[in-house]
Amino acid sequence: MGRQIHSQAIVTDAISEILVGNSLVDMYAKCDKFGEANRIFVDLAHQSSVPWTALISGYVQKGLHEDGLKLFVDMQKAKIRADSATYASILRACANLASLTLGKQLHLHIIRSGCISNVFSGSALVDMYAKCGSIKEALHMFQEMLRGTVFPGMH
Repeated sequence: MGRQIHSQAIVTDAISEILVGNSLVDMYAKCDKFGEANRIFVDLAHQSSVPWTALISGYVQKGLHEDGLKLFVDMQKAKIRADSATYASILRACANLASLTLGKQLHLHIIRSGCISNVFSGSALVDMYAKCGSIKEALHMFQEMLRGTVFPGMH
C-alpha cells in the first residue's frame, strides 16, 4: 500500500510537497526500508528536523542505534536544529547502548537547545539515566518533571 501511495505521489508530482516527502521518509523508515527512506530524504528540497528525526527514530526502533547516532551527528553538521522528538529518539539509542557518557553530553545539549522543559525530552532523560544505571539522576529528573522545572541539576 505504501509503495502505491509513493507511486501516486510521483505521478501527481506531490512528491515535491514537503509533507508528502517527510511522510514517505517516515513510512519507509518504519517499514525497515532504509534505502528508500534515504533516497527520498536526500531528494527533499527543504530540510527540517522532521525527516532527520523520522530516519533517526526508524534506525533506533530497529535496533540500529549507531546508525541513529551517526545520523544525529550529520544533522548537527548540517546545522539542522533538533527538536524534542529528535532528542527523545537519540536518548533512546543512548539508553539501549547503556552509554551514560553520551547521554550526559546530550543532556547538556538539550539544556542549551531550550528543549529541557519539554515532557518528551524529560521522559527520555529519565529513561536513559535509569537504563544506564544512574538511578539517582533518573529520580532527580523525574522529580524536576513533577515540579515542572526540569533543569540540569547534574550531581
